[in-house]
Amino acid sequence: MQSKKKMIVNTVFLVAIFALTIYGVFHGEDLGAMMEAMRRADVRWLLPGLLCVVFFIWGESIIIWYMMHSFQIPVKRQTCFLFSSVGFFFSCITPSASGGQPMQLYYMKKEKISLPVSTVILMIVTITYKAVLVVVGLGLVLFGQGFLHRYLTEILPVFYLGIGLNVFCVTAMLILVFHPALARTKKNRTEDEKRFGIQIDSLCDVVCFGVFPIVLCYELGMTHFYSIPILIFYGLAGVIRLGYFNVMEEKRQNETSENRKYYQGLPITSMSVALPLLFVFAPLCRGYFLIWLHLLVLAVGVLFITDFRFRKPTNKELAVLVAVVGVAVLRGLLIWKGGRTI
Repeated sequence: MQSKKKMIVNTVFLVAIFALTIYGVFHGEDLGAMMEAMRRADVRWLLPGLLCVVFFIWGESIIIWYMMHSFQIPVKRQTCFLFSSVGFFFSCITPSASGGQPMQLYYMKKEKISLPVSTVILMIVTITYKAVLVVVGLGLVLFGQGFLHRYLTEILPVFYLGIGLNVFCVTAMLILVFHPALARTKKNRTEDEKRFGIQIDSLCDVVCFGVFPIVLCYELGMTHFYSIPILIFYGLAGVIRLGYFNVMEEKRQNETSENRKYYQGLPITSMSVALPLLFVFAPLCRGYFLIWLHLLVLAVGVLFITDFRFRKPTNKELAVLVAVVGVAVLRGLLIWKGGRTI
């Protein structure tokens, strides 16, 4: 009975994600023009393209299968193909392909594979991908200057920045995976290092979930005389919430080493879900999007400084939130591409 219930829940979850994806991709688009473009496409390339996708997923699944067996985990090849398919699907529908590996970890956990093992395996897969990108990028830098200056002249600084960041990331990940002695030096942190981590994390949160939403909401239309006080209140409430959290988190870490199960007040990161959620349902607002946007920013700011217990979301709830954010980003890209407004 329990397994049947889980199957129903998983099926409903996948159908909901698929429906949200279809809605985000096709909403507001000219379906007639899309069908015409599909009719003009050369169908001879569809089958090779599909085969390339299947080959890519199969290749990653083989890597995962070999890595699992190197850890003495007897997992089937078709199960590894499922892991790879899940990663491919969620990478396609989430911003910057950020949802693939978290969902792979979730499905591996369901197969009784420990998180440390699955994390190491996926990190090695990621290192492999990044290493390929680095090799291709450095090859273009050394031997393809003509190609770069012909097609990437306007974004060459961004290209070189990307190459540098990828080299740094691959080097750092290689050290962490294959130089455990160095990684272990960061296991037992001093009290000062823990405090520094809390402070630098909060500063990043202020920029990402405090300043950036204010700029985004201003660009979306919160430019009226009554809008500015709401934006200022939101920013101040976020700073107060983070300051209070830092004090309470330091106190909690001194008393216990257990993971936090509840937040005290609404976490500032919740705005990264609230705004995309409003954006997804903007068509239902029927011209009242700006009113709902003002109410949302004001309500979230109030909840930042309200004292209540907020349960941390489960893995399934996080997966739903990631899917919603992915749909919102897809819809935003389509609106930007089409030159339309909300």
